[in-house]
Amino acid sequence: MFMANASLTYAGKATSSCRKVALNTYIAELIESQSDYNFEVAKANTYPDSDERKELISEAKADLKETRAELWGRYKARVEVCAGTMEDYYNPEIDPEDFLSPEEIAANPNPFLPLIPGTVYTYEADTEDGLETIRVEVTEDTKEILGIDCIVVRDTVSIEDELVEDTKDWFTQDKDGNVWYFGEISFNYEDGEIEDLEGSWEADVEGAKPGIVMFANPEAMIGTVYRQEYAVGEAEDIGEIVGVDATAETTYMVFEGCLQTADYTPMEPGVIEHKFYAPGIGFVREQKVGEDEIVELVSIETP
Repeated sequence: MFMANASLTYAGKATSSCRKVALNTYIAELIESQSDYNFEVAKANTYPDSDERKELISEAKADLKETRAELWGRYKARVEVCAGTMEDYYNPEIDPEDFLSPEEIAANPNPFLPLIPGTVYTYEADTEDGLETIRVEVTEDTKEILGIDCIVVRDTVSIEDELVEDTKDWFTQDKDGNVWYFGEISFNYEDGEIEDLEGSWEADVEGAKPGIVMFANPEAMIGTVYRQEYAVGEAEDIGEIVGVDATAETTYMVFEGCLQTADYTPMEPGVIEHKFYAPGIGFVREQKVGEDEIVELVSIETP
């Protein structure tokens, strides 16, 4: 009932492991949407008034139609990622011997994403909900994942001084200089109370796998499409290296010679963020394509 013929035709091309994952995820999400629809119809049928029942069922059908279209877009986006990364089966080999200790990382950091404990970055953005403030602190805390002591980076987001997100990200750096992302735990708030942990994931838990968020030599990899994280249906961020000689204007200062990436996720098809990283500093600016809202660096505290 929930798979159109067009979907079956497109799905028939899913021959690689990567495309099979996209197809399986699509089917699972369709089944969930159908279940939600049936539940709404069941609730509608508890109303004695026939006109009210019809209206509620009509709304449920409209929501289902819209959801199906969104899920089809996600499926196509996931298949496009398979083509962009040219991967069959994403399974990075992780050997603790290939990674640096937090002390070694601080002594020899990746210039575009330095993980030096005690550093605090503050960013701001004017949003439709008010002033958004993002505080990112590289802490001295660590979390062991897959035998590696990952550095804990705390990221808090507030809108008009009200906390909306408090996240602990887990990063590490290999001996070649690549910075890896091993997961996060994200507390999402509403009205001062924890609403959910949406977006949280950890490498090696329920099939989740780490990704690279910053290459050691991005100048040699322009055009490369890569996975920054991989937890199916939860965290699927993708990056593409656009250039290494960009200029980024921020409240803090104007940065030259920046690395520019295009970041997106198949979970939100069509949403692309251009991010800029200054050498020796790290992330300094972000702007979504087609939107005026800008996230920019406003201050840095160093240890």
